[in-house]
Amino acid sequence: MIAERFQSAVEDFYYSIYRCGFCETQFAAGNETSKEIYEALYSSKTYGEYSRYASEIKSSPDPLKYLSEQEITYVRIYNYINRNMQRLLSSKILEVGSGLGYLTYALNVAGLNATGIDISEEAVKKAKQEFGEHYIYSNIENLSTNQTFDVIIAAELIEHVMEPLKFIEAALKILSDDGELLITTPNYSIKSQIWRTELPPVHMFWFSRRSFEVLAKIMNVNCSFIMPEKGSKIENYLVTIMSVLFWNGRKSKPYLSADLKIKAILKKSPKSATLKNLVRMLNFRPVRDIVNRFFYPFAVNIDSPLCVVLKKSKKSQCNKI
Repeated sequence: MIAERFQSAVEDFYYSIYRCGFCETQFAAGNETSKEIYEALYSSKTYGEYSRYASEIKSSPDPLKYLSEQEITYVRIYNYINRNMQRLLSSKILEVGSGLGYLTYALNVAGLNATGIDISEEAVKKAKQEFGEHYIYSNIENLSTNQTFDVIIAAELIEHVMEPLKFIEAALKILSDDGELLITTPNYSIKSQIWRTELPPVHMFWFSRRSFEVLAKIMNVNCSFIMPEKGSKIENYLVTIMSVLFWNGRKSKPYLSADLKIKAILKKSPKSATLKNLVRMLNFRPVRDIVNRFFYPFAVNIDSPLCVVLKKSKKSQCNKI
């Protein structure tokens, strides 16, 4: 245990933080979180950025590219889709934790066969109203094992679940023999920090590369990491800077009061606007060359989200791709 009374996202509600010395995973443990707390944390007022994506994406001629311009997480997914487009055109894709439905929508607009599932009945209802009948109200454990998928996407999800191993096991059960499970999650890379990610119970785990290498061996699957491409250097660097300037200060403060009233916004639109302006500025050739040469190696190792591909295999191994 590295912290006994660690402030949660709710005022006067605490968790203990543990670190596994073998797999370098950090996790939170404490009292069971009530349904009321979850509903307050995941209200549209708290995560306003996600509502903005859902409202803006339909006006974009290329929804996947639109998402890649909003968050570095979607850059990874965008690159994965483009790199494997020919194969994916004949694949069945499942997005787990589809939320308001915009990523599943973007995948379908790109000509892919994608279905989204979510444990929020309200989110599924909104997604269907906005984007059509591509969504199912279910968790992955209860999804019928009579159907299989060639690709399962879990974007920024695994850090929320209480039992990650069971989640991966359930995903593998409905994955085709050559199927791939694509996971993105915050990167635990600064070992000196206790919890540099969303406060529990928003995030219950903070994973490292080592975490997935160990998970792959346990589950007997291949493990590959999708690394940032050359064109993403500026964005990776900026994610680090934005994190330091606009993110860290409030991560140690609760988002909800003891009576579950909102105290802070977790995702704000100005961040994206500021990021876009900084990208434009840093794309000036001399500045870009300096950033790429001197700051990128430091930045990408610190704050670049992990993007992991787990694939069924008789022999497990980990590679960069």
